Amino acid sequence: TNGYGPANIDINTPFTVRLSLSYFKLESTLNTLNTRYIYELTLPAGVSVAGTGNPKWINGYFPSTSAQIATTYTQVGNVIRITSPSNLFGYALIDLVYDCSTGSGISVVNLPYKVLEINDITTNCAINSDLSCGSISLSAYCPGACATGPITGIPVIRRAENSLGWT
Repeated sequence: TNGYGPANIDINTPFTVRLSLSYFKLESTLNTLNTRYIYELTLPAGVSVAGTGNPKWINGYFPSTSAQIATTYTQVGNVIRITSPSNLFGYALIDLVYDCSTGSGISVVNLPYKVLEINDITTNCAINSDLSCGSISLSAYCPGACATGPITGIPVIRRAENSLGWT
């Protein structure tokens, strides 16, 4: 897998992740017009779909010049599934958001996902359905008693008494 998410995420600010798979040649004699590909993303505590999620499917491997196709997703518990709209393989985009208060304030957020191949979506026939699995790691800034990284600010500089300008 070669998915992507921003290296740093801010709390309660939507961000887009790309669920994708790099490959040289992906073909099977079992594929038909009813074949579908599914990206299955497991959301850890604190991560949820932002609004409608704005899910999109793009045919081909990343980066692709194919048009983005608006699609839908399903969610059962903390598992999200984005299914290809046709039998063409591609990659998916979805908007997520992280909330430190429900995510226990963890600073590293891992988004595990896998790629499935359903040979016939009309019968749910799947032979060796798991194509690949991987994870996207993000760093979340959750303010608290111990900051997760450097903090910027404006320094205050004053001359010492009787220093004549030398400090």
